Amino acid sequence: NSIMSLKNINSINFSKEFIYISDIDVILSKEKANIYTSMNDETKKLYRDKICTIARKMGVSEKYICSQIVELCNEGKGIKSHSGYYIFSEGIRELYNVLGVKYKKEKSLNKKLFLYISTIIFLTILTTILFSYIILPEKQMLNLIVCFVLLFIPISQIYVYIIDKLLLKRVKPNILPGLNFEYKIPKQYSTMVIIPTLISSTKRVKELIKQLEEMYLTNKQDNIFFAILGDCSESDFQKDKLLWIHH
Repeated sequence: NSIMSLKNINSINFSKEFIYISDIDVILSKEKANIYTSMNDETKKLYRDKICTIARKMGVSEKYICSQIVELCNEGKGIKSHSGYYIFSEGIRELYNVLGVKYKKEKSLNKKLFLYISTIIFLTILTTILFSYIILPEKQMLNLIVCFVLLFIPISQIYVYIIDKLLLKRVKPNILPGLNFEYKIPKQYSTMVIIPTLISSTKRVKELIKQLEEMYLTNKQDNIFFAILGDCSESDFQKDKLLWIHH
């Protein structure tokens, strides 16, 4: 009985069960856009974690923040009726104003890129000058310039590698939000799967059609379509024979 009980516990999907007892999920499910309920588990966890982070910074409860987000969603239209607009996008300013907290804007991507490049350039120049003076006992200007030019690229590559390693350990990758279409794809989210390819022979066309048929048979759902986006390969002739397949 103990072993069977452990097996049963292991088979439970706690992420789905957590949705029914989580106050955040219950409240955000009431948003006007009704998108949150269609999201996958990873995306919902992303929303919950962000709300928890905001709650810790402000010293308020997650339930209060979620209720304010839903109120903003009910007042908004279009994209402003979805909770994600007030958690991750420009609407976060409105959320902070409602909560009575001043919003501190994060550094833009351009500023972060400038800081990244300028740091590498500064450290590279400083290190290159230092090594040039150490390597050359005779401080002749022409020799120093040649040595600087030769050392600049290798040293810059070393700093790029070091800084990238440090950033990868500190900066977490962003998760792309997604919807859960495990059982059904709604009509408004109709999707087309396209196979891009070069067509070189009739044999290749038959292979592609067979592949397309297999993809359709393994994904027989409504509102999902399959197509081939092909172009003929290069030819030695200006006008080549068209490729036709007769069934």
